[in-house]
Amino acid sequence: MTDALERTFRVLTRTPNESAAPILIRALDAPRRPVQEFALRALLERRTVAGHRELIRRWDSFGEHFRRIVSERPGRLTSALRDAVAEDDATMIAGACALAVATREFDLMPVLVSAAETRDNVHRELLLRTAVELAELLYEELGAPRDYRDRRDPQLTRRHLVGMLEQAIGRASADRRRTLVEGFLILVSMDNGLLRRVLDDARHPAHPEMIELFRTSPRSAIIQNLLRFLDVSMPPAHALRIIAERRDVPFLRKLCKHVGPEWGETVRRNLRHIEGFPWIEAPSLLAALSDAEQFAAVRITMASRIPRDEVLPMIRFLFREGRPGGRRAAAESLPEFGGSEANELALAVLDDDDATVQATVVRQIRDRGIPGAMAKLIQLIDSPKPEVQRAARESLREFTFQRYLLAFDSLEDDVRRTTGVLVRKIDAKTLTLVAEELASPSRIRRMRGLRIVAAMGVVGELESSIIDLLGDEDHFLRAEAARTLGGCRSGRARHALREALQDRSAAVQEAAEEALQMPAESASVQIASALPADVASYAPSATATPDAGVV
Repeated sequence: MTDALERTFRVLTRTPNESAAPILIRALDAPRRPVQEFALRALLERRTVAGHRELIRRWDSFGEHFRRIVSERPGRLTSALRDAVAEDDATMIAGACALAVATREFDLMPVLVSAAETRDNVHRELLLRTAVELAELLYEELGAPRDYRDRRDPQLTRRHLVGMLEQAIGRASADRRRTLVEGFLILVSMDNGLLRRVLDDARHPAHPEMIELFRTSPRSAIIQNLLRFLDVSMPPAHALRIIAERRDVPFLRKLCKHVGPEWGETVRRNLRHIEGFPWIEAPSLLAALSDAEQFAAVRITMASRIPRDEVLPMIRFLFREGRPGGRRAAAESLPEFGGSEANELALAVLDDDDATVQATVVRQIRDRGIPGAMAKLIQLIDSPKPEVQRAARESLREFTFQRYLLAFDSLEDDVRRTTGVLVRKIDAKTLTLVAEELASPSRIRRMRGLRIVAAMGVVGELESSIIDLLGDEDHFLRAEAARTLGGCRSGRARHALREALQDRSAAVQEAAEEALQMPAESASVQIASALPADVASYAPSATATPDAGVV
């Protein structure tokens, strides 16, 4: 049966006999769906005006499948669409407008605009709205990869339609001008002369509509064209003012995406002209942004001329409720905020869940001169997050073993212990470098290494190196090694000290005896008891040199 239908409709499609058209039109009402579809495809293939008009008339009654069949054959109904738009038949005009959008009949835009210009045309609003929809569809095609199966060049089509809209705007009455300006703003490029003239001339008839559309339109194309003025070296003042004043979420999202993570000097210079953004005072707008958008929003705000005390509430909100990207950008911006309020915020952010946020603020904290900052940094060296550990160590980089070593002989005993504990905690290479001192060919360095071990409280970690020195040829070194092992309760250390009781030197024997009697708890320095109340007082001077004996 299907083969017979195919043969029948193939004949009806190809025959030059015009009587085939009425047969095919009646077949659209056949009870069987396959017959209807064969009839539809045949009418699309035939260049019959009556058939094409019938498809336009029935468009509203077609289901999705039939509409897709028609949409896949763009250009087939162009002539009939032109005629339908010029009629005074509401059904035909509605069908033609809907079909034009479905098939992307961009060439129909001039016809739609021309028909809307007809005096007393009751379908004017529908015709102009359809023209704007087609403009937006063309804008989408301009931003997508070119489909070369479609012979229409979207760029050429755009130029043709922009020129047509320019002329239409010039002769339009006030009640039609807004929609024409809307279509124009969707398709226009930044180098268009009329665009700049209308924006710069408040007396131009289209100026109010253009300003209002740039200020309120949610259409992506219009927002994007407004934001492109940020890329222009000398943008119209009205454009920058509108960019600074808009506070709707669609615009804010587009602004954040347009500026993006990298921007040129032109964008930066234009942002510097902006003295306020209303959305920085609207937490609900900021909360609606994505991670990347919040990050960009902070950078845009910081690039503007907005006073920093007006921006701080936004930064505080993002630290409290922002996404990781927003909090990271806020952390990067924090050095531009001074005062006690910003200092309190910085301390609070040190407990942020995000390691990057924490690490960023850790690197800033000392420059703020906050009481207790050094102690907090020292605590953060033990953070479970490697990124935070590194940041804390970088912030305390003057506490290195090499500087401690150079200054050791000039330090008081309590400073040796306290600073030694800090160096041990901060400089990850400390134990390796102390072991090198203990193994040095120089007797002086070996002796000083033993005293450093005692001051730092790292006897347990370097036990093997210390025990080796009990066999040193210098009996003063052997005695110092025995004293250093005092209080160490490991079996190996106790055994080595008992053997030292047989040393040929009475001084070594006496030191070993005292070490064996020493209580274990006094053998090492604990960080909790070693840190002074004011850790900052032990920080080395920024102008001191190692030769001066300052760590």
